[in-house]
Amino acid sequence: MAVSIAELIQKKEELANRKKRQFDLQTSAGVMTVKLPTRALIAEATDLETGSDDYILMNTIVAPDLSDKELQKAYGCVEPTDIIGKIFDAGEIVQMVRKIMELAGWRQDIQADLHEEVKN
Repeated sequence: MAVSIAELIQKKEELANRKKRQFDLQTSAGVMTVKLPTRALIAEATDLETGSDDYILMNTIVAPDLSDKELQKAYGCVEPTDIIGKIFDAGEIVQMVRKIMELAGWRQDIQADLHEEVKN
């Protein structure tokens, strides 16, 4: 049975807070705290010709601040996203993005039940 309007209204705050959750990812460089990507961020990343994974990580990692000027300078970054390839292995970058997308529900299996036709 479908969820009711009253139930959706009752869950409004819970559903809004769910989108604000943060997670810690264990990486080769240490623990990174990430936020969930928005649909707009994924759309922006999809429009990039290259570097979409770097762009997603740069915009979802909240701690440490990878855009810190001192950090960027220490690693000789020309573009802010250059830091991603300098501190993470290529395969790790892909796995981190997959995990972030999974946490945001992008690769979540959604169950579907067929409505049976009512015959008279």
